[in-house]
Amino acid sequence: MKLKPVYIKTSVPVDISALPSASSHLWGMPDLTANVALPHCRQTFIGQFNLGNLQCDGYDSKSHGLPSSGLLSVFADIGHFFCSDIDSEICMSYSDACTVIYTPECDFPKLRRRNLRRFAPLAQTVTFSPEPLPLSEPEHVLSGFPTHREWSDWDYPYNGWRLLFQLDSCDVYPGSLNFYDCGVLNFIISPAALRRLDFSNVKAIVLST
Repeated sequence: MKLKPVYIKTSVPVDISALPSASSHLWGMPDLTANVALPHCRQTFIGQFNLGNLQCDGYDSKSHGLPSSGLLSVFADIGHFFCSDIDSEICMSYSDACTVIYTPECDFPKLRRRNLRRFAPLAQTVTFSPEPLPLSEPEHVLSGFPTHREWSDWDYPYNGWRLLFQLDSCDVYPGSLNFYDCGVLNFIISPAALRRLDFSNVKAIVLST
């Protein structure tokens, strides 16, 4: 079955303190349980997605292939693309390039907002849409097909891996994020690992023409 992409629409930046725990948002700060090991210090918090919010607008867990509940928190070493002095380029062979943490819904009462040094105080709340957004908006997507990939499959040993999340080049307060020439950052996962809710080996790669 062809998986439906979940398009992510972002809001204007808001103070992270105004958002409830386990809310879906980009940037700001993550909600994590105390027993979770934090990602590598070079990684930036990109966003978290409450997967229970996807069960609307004609979506179900079979149509998008993601868990029907829980919180997906995404981190990556993207400092290079903020035009910072950090000298690293994200690729699938880099072991500390990204981290994805899955928190089951039963652990939501244990979530605590983590005020880590590299995370900005402003966040963008998100809503989910089954329809593509206007071309003027960033193409952030959960699931679906990697439309910016110019070859039929990922290189070995990632053949058959599927798209988990796509982050587009975009404006990020107070600057901008640019994956080379307005490219995208794809997070991919083994289908078997996704079925097991095992996010320990997610890989990331920049696609840009």
